[in-house]
Amino acid sequence: MKINNKSFLYITGSLLAIATTLTSCNNDEADLPDTSGQKALITATQTSYTVAEGDTIMMEFQVDKAINTVMDFEFVLNENSTVNFDDITVGDGAQLGDFGNPNTSYLYTVPEFSESFMVPVIANRDLTVGEGDEVISLNMSATGRRTGLTKDGGINIDITVTDEITDEFVVRLDWSAIYLDEDGAEHDFCDFDLDLEIYDSAGATVADSYSSCPEMISINPGDLADGQYEIVASFYTGNGASMPVNFDSIPASVTLAKRGVSNNVVDLSGIWTAFDEGLDPNADGVIDNPQYYETVANLEISGSTYTVTNPETGEVIFQGRGE
Repeated sequence: MKINNKSFLYITGSLLAIATTLTSCNNDEADLPDTSGQKALITATQTSYTVAEGDTIMMEFQVDKAINTVMDFEFVLNENSTVNFDDITVGDGAQLGDFGNPNTSYLYTVPEFSESFMVPVIANRDLTVGEGDEVISLNMSATGRRTGLTKDGGINIDITVTDEITDEFVVRLDWSAIYLDEDGAEHDFCDFDLDLEIYDSAGATVADSYSSCPEMISINPGDLADGQYEIVASFYTGNGASMPVNFDSIPASVTLAKRGVSNNVVDLSGIWTAFDEGLDPNADGVIDNPQYYETVANLEISGSTYTVTNPETGEVIFQGRGE
């Protein structure tokens, strides 16, 4: 039998190419160490930070060796903290129920092969006046898959939160609260639709908040012309919500504030008692019951000064001057 030399050379060359490719792949794999089953040690670049209310800082951490699995960590708010759990947001947010307590700790998951990572901490904005500096004290430790470790006792980190002071005038309508229906099931009053508006002296809407809970309107110097305005809250509709049996009215209130300077809270509980009604009880877009509008206060803007008065007595209940 005659062998074709060209075919023989072609087959031999192909086999050599395949062998070379396989050898090359094996070499590439050898360059990546198998870290499955190994654990990484985590250290903090620094353990003390300062953040202004409303801002975000990034906590920095180092990994002693990159591993090919993700790492889970929890950040627990220590007892010596002077902020509440809801005052801040850390990492990915509240801890998962499978890993720990979602009411006292936060979760952050680090991607595989990380040699370092940064965890965000947001100091949530609020309208509290005269808080002074507050302290966030966190303890970081392994959780979940526990492929990344810290030293015994975890890593303690302290963050000082400074007051936010701005020229911003804020109106916030709150009504969130847990209630029970006739079957004993729990619901939140946020299921009810309440709205917040500001009208000018001609009755035109110049600012509004319709789709959140709480509803909030912010005004900075120059946003509205000098003049007289009316701040109005309303119960729009029950929106098909379950009816409460342990409340006599929607527990609403309006906060009027200049951030970090002064505030006043107007209590609206006891006003909206017919839970199945509202401005538009059947939610067809037609205002059937205009009595469900409630004038909270009158607002006068003069330059950078905001003066809020009682709509019935004319008494000044709030005054904030923008700097």
